[in-house]
Amino acid sequence: MSKSVYKGHRNRHNEEMIFKEWIQWISQIGLTGKESYEDSKRIEFLNKICGCYPVISFVYIFVVLYLKSYFLVAVLMANMLIYLSCLKLNQLRHFNWTSCIVILNASITLYITSAVVGKDVNGQLLLVFVVPLAVMLFKKEQKLLRNTCLLFPLLSYIALELSDYYFFFHVHFPVSIIKALSISVFIVTCYTLYLMLEFYITIFQHVKHTLNQMLAIYPLTEREVEILTILIQGKNNKEIGKELFIQEATVKNHLNSIYKKFSVKSRSELMAACLSMSVAKA
Repeated sequence: MSKSVYKGHRNRHNEEMIFKEWIQWISQIGLTGKESYEDSKRIEFLNKICGCYPVISFVYIFVVLYLKSYFLVAVLMANMLIYLSCLKLNQLRHFNWTSCIVILNASITLYITSAVVGKDVNGQLLLVFVVPLAVMLFKKEQKLLRNTCLLFPLLSYIALELSDYYFFFHVHFPVSIIKALSISVFIVTCYTLYLMLEFYITIFQHVKHTLNQMLAIYPLTEREVEILTILIQGKNNKEIGKELFIQEATVKNHLNSIYKKFSVKSRSELMAACLSMSVAKA
């Protein structure tokens, strides 16, 4: 291998390492190590959104600047600065505020961009993905926040459809630019979907690993494993019974058996035992 080729490979390797370290640094903002596994992954997901979307906006700025659409430049710059501000909020551990701002910012930006440029850019496609994003960023018990944030993308999408993608003015971009923007929106949508799937797959694998650890120590039956899997999601006996199509009394009987095998006396002690294994794995 010649020196120039070797040097090229080494430079690429160094660039990849720098990029990975940057992603790692971004994803760890606001983490203290005291969070539950699911919470830590949710924060990492939020950090990746806040860290990567400004880069995407930055690229778009050059495109619309070249086309002399200064209004969209201003919108995208504001969008970029808001995402960067969200990283600061995460550093201060205001995660709920960050989540709300991310959803609102994405909804407004996509609404304005889609309305100004037109339907062909497919901004509405990414707007649809903001809905599950709002579901992911909040815990199950944060129903009010989650449902409120769900309204932002839904109202933006409805407004686009009712107005027939009309804003105060319309920018006519060349067909080639429209196609390029459409492709880029599709790529961003795929990236968002990838982050969502990564989040859920990681959580699933973690739960599976924790259960495997328990099975190696405690001789649980198949039904007890099913009940424990649902229980660690925070569901009560009635919800467990509905999901498994069994009576609540049957759930209680299985739980009593699980308590004996874990040498615990209550649900809270059982959850603590599960959490200790989860933390040990993390």
